[in-house]
Amino acid sequence: MSTALAPGLRRGDPGFRRVSVGLFFAGFTTFALLYATQPLLPQLVEVFAVSRVRRRCRCR
Repeated sequence: MSTALAPGLRRGDPGFRRVSVGLFFAGFTTFALLYATQPLLPQLVEVFAVSRVRRRCRCR
């Protein structure tokens, strides 16, 4: 088993900026998708007729 580290990108390398921008957008998109439904929650509660007690219970 080799203990040598794989060569990576360093600041100033040709692909560093592209990888950095890609990682930024991957992170941004992840959080955007997680929180995109937040404004819809009140409407979903009405549509699916979820009671106040049921909303607080996390058990099945």
